[in-house]
Amino acid sequence: MTMQELASGDLVPEWTVQDRMRKAREIRGLTQMEFADETGLSRATIRRVESGEKVAGRKEFNLWRMATGVSREWLETGVAPTPRPNNPQGGAKNVQLHSSA
Repeated sequence: MTMQELASGDLVPEWTVQDRMRKAREIRGLTQMEFADETGLSRATIRRVESGEKVAGRKEFNLWRMATGVSREWLETGVAPTPRPNNPQGGAKNVQLHSSA
C-alpha cells in the first residue's frame, strides 16, 4: 500500500490489487487456510496472490468474488461499481458482514 498526498496535505491510501484481495478475505473474517477450504484454492496460491508473487487471473478473481461477495471490478481496479438503482438514497448500501466461523 502506498499513500497519495492531496493538495490539502491529507494522505489517502492507494491499495494494490493484492491489498484489496487480502482485505476482501479479512473482512469475511477468514484465515488463508479457511479461505482455501472455501474456495478450493491452495493456501500457497492465496499467499502468493496476496503477496504479489502471483498475478491473479480470471479464476482467482471469480473465486474471490464468489467467496467474499466483493465486486470483481473493485478487486481488479479499486473502483466501486455503480450502486444498485433500487437504493432510494442513490448511494451504496452498507451491509454488515459476519464471520462464518
